[in-house]
Amino acid sequence: MSEVVFKSGFIAIIGRPNVGKSTLLNQLIGKKISITSNKPQTTRNRILGIKTTETHQFIYADTPGIHHEHKGSILNQRMNRTSYAAIEDADVNLFIVEAGKWSDEDESIVERFKSTSIPVLLVVNKVDLMPNKEELLPFLQRIGSKANFEKVLLVSSLKGDGVASLEEELQAYLSFEGQYYPAEYDTDKSDTFISAEIVREKLFRMLAQEIPYQVGVVVDKIDVDKRLVKIYCTIWVAREGQKRIIIGKKGEKLKKISTLARKDMEAYFHKKVFLNVWIKIKEGWIDSENLLNQLGYHDENG
Repeated sequence: MSEVVFKSGFIAIIGRPNVGKSTLLNQLIGKKISITSNKPQTTRNRILGIKTTETHQFIYADTPGIHHEHKGSILNQRMNRTSYAAIEDADVNLFIVEAGKWSDEDESIVERFKSTSIPVLLVVNKVDLMPNKEELLPFLQRIGSKANFEKVLLVSSLKGDGVASLEEELQAYLSFEGQYYPAEYDTDKSDTFISAEIVREKLFRMLAQEIPYQVGVVVDKIDVDKRLVKIYCTIWVAREGQKRIIIGKKGEKLKKISTLARKDMEAYFHKKVFLNVWIKIKEGWIDSENLLNQLGYHDENG
């Protein structure tokens, strides 16, 4: 009987905004690695989620939603380049689309895939939310013919339906004999990054309209001891009015944001957390190369 060879590989999760990429990553890993909200462009960085089994190491790259950037800020342009770079770095790409919906942005992503030799699996998400299931088959036939997809798979990233089958399909594309990361790793991101993302998620979920897109979060310091984690972070906003909105009447909104973030941090660290949050005004930060670098939104050319 031949010995089983351990295989590893990189899988990029690609798609337009708000199709459920981050939710799918969290389902695949079995732990919340990437923040989620119902607003597009919640994910701003490439985030690796790592799952190690007895025979395989799956390294999933959650990416920012690819969008039209003709009116975009420097931040938006960087996000697109981050996603395009992930396509070229992967062993296999998962192209995530929403069941029953197809847009010009989906079409432009397909055109990008046509210029690469890296295999692509078409993953149709939110099938459980499609109102008329009779429309699913013609939809699949229409979009499945748009490129030379290796497979077409149906999932519900929210419920976890189809996720195990997807992982099983991916085993064939993991080509590296060995593992890239220690088995105990579930992400490549630091505690500092995860903590900042948790705060940003609460801002996205609790703030209306365009305000979250003008907000950045940086963790200035983390102190960890046996029983307590102390986290000091700063929220960057572009204008004074945005600062007032986040603080809210008598500071109630900021207090709620901080409380929700602290609870998630305690679940992440498995310890009590003391969270201190400040707000500072940084005008034009989303179009400042220097300030974007300070916030960790580094440029990746694709």
